[in-house]
Amino acid sequence: MKNSRIKMLVALLAIITTVQFFTSDVMGQGRRGRGRDRLSKAEVDRIIRNLEEATDEFKRVFDAEVDKTRLDGTSTEDRLWKQVKELENATDRLRSRFDRTDTWWETRAQVQDVLREARTLNGYVRGYRTTGRMKASWEAVRVRINMLADTFELPRLR
Repeated sequence: MKNSRIKMLVALLAIITTVQFFTSDVMGQGRRGRGRDRLSKAEVDRIIRNLEEATDEFKRVFDAEVDKTRLDGTSTEDRLWKQVKELENATDRLRSRFDRTDTWWETRAQVQDVLREARTLNGYVRGYRTTGRMKASWEAVRVRINMLADTFELPRLR
């Protein structure tokens, strides 16, 4: 009697485990994966194109608006201007590598470079007194960089 109950319990557990395994497998088929399985190359291309446009606009705004701040003519202005150019260069390298690859996930290292270059500017624009136009323009860049970070499963800019 005791042996038959144990056998029945083991059989029941085996059935439950099997059902859970197949149910979770079937349930997961309708969902899109994370990272490289989530978006098509065309969708990632659109994110990069939007980032390029936002970065170009920020560069124009930065050039015009930094002269209205107390940084005008200082070495800090020169350093930040260099950082703006580095961000633009990192974005250009991302575009170049992206265009040469079949799978967009291969450009993850270039996205990391964009994030690294953006962190200094992010700290400046968000932490110092800048014009509203500069803040708004940077926010457009930051949003697009964070879209890339999410796509490539990397830490976002704060």
